[in-house]
Amino acid sequence: MADRAKELSWAAAILRGMLGAIFLYHGAQMLFGAFGGNGFDATAARIQDYLGFRPGTLFAVVFGGTVFLSGLFLFIGLFTRPASIPAAVAAGLALFWKNWSETVFATPGDIFPYHLLLFAVALAVYFLGPGAFSVDRKIARERADARGQ
Repeated sequence: MADRAKELSWAAAILRGMLGAIFLYHGAQMLFGAFGGNGFDATAARIQDYLGFRPGTLFAVVFGGTVFLSGLFLFIGLFTRPASIPAAVAAGLALFWKNWSETVFATPGDIFPYHLLLFAVALAVYFLGPGAFSVDRKIARERADARGQ
């Protein structure tokens, strides 16, 4: 049974780390123009023009900041379960805003399966927890040691 728990802990850590990396990457694109992204001004304009959220700059801070910070927290494994909730919401919103009017079947250039996978992984991370090599795990271990357990 201990081997199974160790395997699940590793699986959770891999899912959490990769999801965090993807959200960090995308948030950095949205906010800072990193990794070939369009940056903050283009993100704000797209949010305002395409999605209709006004003012676009405010929602660019909210959306981009949420994606970036949840990605950072997931990547390092800090506040894992709370951070997975906005990640799931962001992926779920992308499913509907960016894809629903197109198709639910994978076609060249279709990103619906990608957003669906991100949504599913965010939910899995919520239920699995942080797994191995996380700040959450280290904090829990230190608290247990302080209590003498």
